[in-house]
Amino acid sequence: MGRTAELKRLHWCSELARSGKPSAVLLLGEAGVGKTYLVRHWLASPAMSGFTVLHARCHPDESDYPYGVIEQLVSSAPGETASNGLRNILPGTPAFQVGMQALQLFDRLQDIKSLAISIDDIQWADTESLRSLAFVLRRMEADQVIVVMSSRSSGEATPLKPEAEDLLSSFEGRGHGERISLPGLRVQEIDELVRHVRPEKVTIDVARRLAEYTGGNALYVCTLLSERLEEGAGFPVSDSLAAALHRQLSTLPDSSRALVETTAVLGSQASLALVASVAEVSDPMTALEPAIASGFLKCTASGPDALVVFRHALQRDAVISSMSPTRLRALHAAAAQRVPASEKWTHLVASTVTFDRELSAQLEEAAHERISSGDSAQAATLLLSAAQIADSRTAEERLLLSSAVQLLSSDQFSRIEAVLPRIRACQPSPLRSLVLGAVAVAMGHMDFAETELKAALEGSQRAPEFEWVAPFAATWLSIRHSFVGDGEGTVEACRRVLSFPGISPVLAARAKARLVQGCSYIDGPKAGLHELAVVTDIPPRPRTSIDAYLLMIRSFSRCWAGEMTGATEDLGVSLPEVREAAGADLEFGYIHLSMAQFHLGNWNEAAINADRALAIAAADSKPWTWAVAYATAVLVPATRGLSVRAGKYLGAARRWSDQFAPVFSQTAVAASTAWMARAKNDPAAMAAVLSPLQGRAGMARAMEGSWFPLFAEGALRSEMGTAAESALARLNELAAEYPYLRIPAARLSGLAHSIRKDWDGAEEQWKNAIDSEACPDDSPFERALLYQAYGDLQLVLGRRGQAVTWLGRAADSLESLGARPYFQRCLKRLEVAGGDPHATRRMGALGELTTREAEIASLIGRGLTNNEISSEMFISVKTVEYHLGNIYRRLQIQGRRELRDAVQQNRSIELAD
Repeated sequence: MGRTAELKRLHWCSELARSGKPSAVLLLGEAGVGKTYLVRHWLASPAMSGFTVLHARCHPDESDYPYGVIEQLVSSAPGETASNGLRNILPGTPAFQVGMQALQLFDRLQDIKSLAISIDDIQWADTESLRSLAFVLRRMEADQVIVVMSSRSSGEATPLKPEAEDLLSSFEGRGHGERISLPGLRVQEIDELVRHVRPEKVTIDVARRLAEYTGGNALYVCTLLSERLEEGAGFPVSDSLAAALHRQLSTLPDSSRALVETTAVLGSQASLALVASVAEVSDPMTALEPAIASGFLKCTASGPDALVVFRHALQRDAVISSMSPTRLRALHAAAAQRVPASEKWTHLVASTVTFDRELSAQLEEAAHERISSGDSAQAATLLLSAAQIADSRTAEERLLLSSAVQLLSSDQFSRIEAVLPRIRACQPSPLRSLVLGAVAVAMGHMDFAETELKAALEGSQRAPEFEWVAPFAATWLSIRHSFVGDGEGTVEACRRVLSFPGISPVLAARAKARLVQGCSYIDGPKAGLHELAVVTDIPPRPRTSIDAYLLMIRSFSRCWAGEMTGATEDLGVSLPEVREAAGADLEFGYIHLSMAQFHLGNWNEAAINADRALAIAAADSKPWTWAVAYATAVLVPATRGLSVRAGKYLGAARRWSDQFAPVFSQTAVAASTAWMARAKNDPAAMAAVLSPLQGRAGMARAMEGSWFPLFAEGALRSEMGTAAESALARLNELAAEYPYLRIPAARLSGLAHSIRKDWDGAEEQWKNAIDSEACPDDSPFERALLYQAYGDLQLVLGRRGQAVTWLGRAADSLESLGARPYFQRCLKRLEVAGGDPHATRRMGALGELTTREAEIASLIGRGLTNNEISSEMFISVKTVEYHLGNIYRRLQIQGRRELRDAVQQNRSIELAD
C-alpha cells in the first residue's frame, strides 16, 4: 500500500540499469517497516519482467559463514545456471577468485535478460561475499544490472560493514547509487491497508489510532489487524511488536505452533519434511495451513520439495524468545539427530545445558578434520563452539586461541576482531602471544608485534604442549621483519622456521620466500636468487602449487635484478597456477609482472596487470599491498602524461604508505613520485624524493636498480656537484653487476661529459652504447632517451643531418610507447634541428582513447576474444563490448579486424586523461 515515491525511484534505477548503466539501491528502515515487501512488489511488477532476479536473505546466525550470500544468489539462478554453480567455493578461497566466477555467471545471465540482484538485511551479510560482490560490481561499467539491498536503520540495527558501504559507494561515485529511507506508513496508507484486510465498515479513526500505536510499522499493523478490531474499541494490550507476535503464536493449534517453533530453531529456511520430523507432526500439510494463514510462515514449493520460511526475521526472533529454555533445548537436540552432519554441531551446542567436556572434544576433533581438508574457516567456527562449552577456563582459552590461529590462516581478520576482547582477556601463554602478535602485524603495529611474537617463541621452548606454536610465531616474526626492512631479522626468523622438524610444505615455502626477500634486503637481489637456488630446486615446469609459488617468488628477485625477460617468463608459467590454487602473494605477482612489462615497453599490458593487482588487493582486503600496488599503477599514466590519473594513484599510494608499514612501501612510492617529476622535467624533485633512500638496506637495497638511475639523473641534471659524481659512480657499479642498467648508465655518463662541455667524451659514451649488442632486458624507453641525447649532441656539434636522423629515431620510439611528454619535447628539438616533426609522426593518428579503451585495443591487436579480454582485464564481457563500441565510433573503424590490423601496424593512439 502506498510507497509511490519509493517505487518511482526504484523504477528509475531499473531503467538506468536496463540502458547499460549498472545501478544500486540501499533501502533503509526499521525492522518490519516493509522493506522486503516493497522490493518484492517492485520485482513482481510488469516493468521488471525483463529481469532475471537473484535473491539472498542474510541472517545473523550466518554472518560468519564465508560466501553464504554468494551461494544463495547462485542457487536462485534459473535452470542449469544454478545447478552448474561456481567451482571450488571453499571458505578460504580468495574473494577476487570467487568474484571472477560470479562475474562470468552474471555475464551468462545477461545473455538472456537484464539482471536484478536483491539482498535482504545486508547488515548481516558475510564479509567474503561483500568483498566478492564489490569486486564484481566495480568491474561492470556497461552491464544491465541493478543491485537492491535492504538494511535496518533503527536503534537495534547492526551498522553496515565497511565492505557494504564500499559496495554502494562504488555506484554513488558514478551517479548510479541511491539511498532510500523508508518511513512508517502514513495514516492514509494504513487506512487503505485496513480497508483491504478488514473490508467491514471502519472509519479513518482506526487508521489514525493504528498509526499512533505502531508508528506506521507495517508488520506491527498487520499483526494487530489479524486480531479483531472494533470501532471505538481499544487495542489489545501489547507494549511491543514482539508481545503482539507472542500472543498471535499462542492462538495457533498445537501442531501448527510446533511447526512454527521448529522452523525457527532450524534456521531461516528448511524443508517441510525435516521440520515435521523434528517437530513430530504427523500431518504437516494440515498443520501448515494455520501457520501460513497467521502470516508467520510461507511455503516456497509444494509436495516433498516444499520449503518453509518465515515471512519476516522479526517473527522468527519473537518465536525463539517465546519458547522456554527447556523447549528450545529439546528442539535443538531433536534437530541434531536429523540435520546433515555439517549442521549438527550448532544444534548439539545449543541443546547443551551446561559445560560438556565430551561434546567439546568431539567438536575439536571435527575441527582438526576440517584443518586437514584445508577448511580453516569452518575449523575456526567449530573450535569457537568447543570453547563455548569447555569445562575449564584453560580448555576454553586454548580452544579460543586455536580458533584464532585458524582464522589467521584463512585471512579472516574481521572475525578475529570480534573475539579480540576475549583473546586479550586470556591468561598469558605462547598461544595468546602468537595470536596477538600476528594480529598486530596485520594491523601494522610492528613494535607490539615483535614483543608478542618473541614471547611466543621463547614460551614455546619452555612449554612442550606449545611446541607447535614456534614455527608459526617464527613465520609471523619473519613477516614483521620484512615489513620494517630488517633483512637480518628476516633471514634469522626464516632459517629458524626451516629448522623445525615436520613443518608443512606450505609453511616451508612461505619461509623460503621470506628468506629470499631478506637476503635481497641485505646484499641485493642476486644474493636472494642464490639463496633460493640453495634451499630449493624449482623445476622448469611446476609440478605442484608449491613449485608454482616458488617460481613466482623467483620472478620477484629476477625483476629486482633486471632480468625482466626471465621474470615475465617465470610469471607467465607460475601466475595461472598460483591463481588457480588460491596461493599467497598473488597480487605481488601481478605487481612485478607490471613492473617488468613497463621496463620492456609493454605499457598497455603493464597497466592492465597493475589494475589486476589493485583489484585483488581490494577484494581480499590486503592493506600491506595497497601502497605498492598504487605506486606501480602510477608508472604508465605518469610516463604517458596522464597526470590526473597518475596523481590519483600516487595520492592513494602515499596515504596507504603512511597508514601501514611505511618502510616497506616507501621505496616504491618514492620511485613513482620521481617518475611523475621526470615526466614534468623536474630533475631537482627527482633527486630530492629519492635522496633519502641512498645507502639504505631493506627494500631500497633490493630494488636499487629500479630507482637509483632516476636519482643519478636528477642529481646530474640539477647540478648537485660531488653528490652527482658519487651517484654516477655508484650507477656504473650497478651497471657492471646488472646489465639492464648499461644504457641508462652510459646515457648519464655521457650527460656528465656534456655538462662539462666535453663533447668528445659524451660522443664516445653514447656512440659506444648505441653500437653495442642489444640485450633482451634493455628498456625501449631508455634507448629512446639515448637516441635523443645523441641527436641533441649532433645538433650542438652542427651536424644537422645526423641530428635529424637520431632525434627522428627517438621520436618514433617515444611515439610508439605513447610517452607523450617526452615525445613532445623531442619534437621541439627535432624542429630546431631542421627536421619536419609532422612528416611521419602522428601521435594520436587513430584518435583519442581512454586508458581502458587503449588497453582493450591492444588486446584486440593480440587477437584475443571478448571473453578472453574479460578474463585478462577482470572486467565483464558487457564492459568489453561497450568500450569496443566507443573505440569503433571514436576511431571511425568498421570492425574488429580493422582495429586489429591498425594496432598490429603500430599506428599510434592518443590517450585521454
